[in-house]
Amino acid sequence: MYQKAWRGLLLGRRNDYQEYPEIESHLKLLYTGITRSIQRLIFAETIPSSAGDAFKRWSTTQTVNAWNRTQTLVVQQSIHDVEAMTRTKDEWKSAGLDNAIMAEQAGVEPMEADAWLEKALYCFSKGGDEKLARKARTHRKSVEIQISLTKMKTRGGEMSDEESIHLELRSARIIEQLLCEKLIMEARRLTIAMLPIMMRFYSEHQVKSYLLDRFPCEEELDELFLE
Repeated sequence: MYQKAWRGLLLGRRNDYQEYPEIESHLKLLYTGITRSIQRLIFAETIPSSAGDAFKRWSTTQTVNAWNRTQTLVVQQSIHDVEAMTRTKDEWKSAGLDNAIMAEQAGVEPMEADAWLEKALYCFSKGGDEKLARKARTHRKSVEIQISLTKMKTRGGEMSDEESIHLELRSARIIEQLLCEKLIMEARRLTIAMLPIMMRFYSEHQVKSYLLDRFPCEEELDELFLE
């Protein structure tokens, strides 16, 4: 209803306060919204409109003769980038760390951990933090193995010796990567998940002495995290 009036106003062609008195109240609300912004103000239009086109022309060009200014007011962005515009790199990193921490919590099921890590990876990629993204990808590899083991257990299936050895080697490589990334709790969690398969080839004493006993206890882990 007010598209034409807004277009004329923004392009400096007409002033329809009398014909469309609501425009004045709209302007007052707009003024309040703009003046309350401290650092950044983002306008997002999800449906094309003539008033929106006029606003883009008015705010992003210097060709509107009715307004005396020497520079553009805003920079036009894609609507798909609005979310990225609303957070700094540090904010994306913080959000990613929050999700990654949730994935590491004790008692979190593998499927749930995978969902948290997916969100963490998205945040780290948006923030451009490749180091943390690599860490989250390594963590997710471990979770994916645990998911596959849970599904196999639910179906009541059993691996052949060849399949078991292949999975053990794959898990060993991932555990090594987890330790390099200092994801010690996750490395221990994956080791415990692999115990039923490893017990087919090693004795309980071997598994305990050469694997489980080599992981720090909870008190030692706390000291490591405080360093």
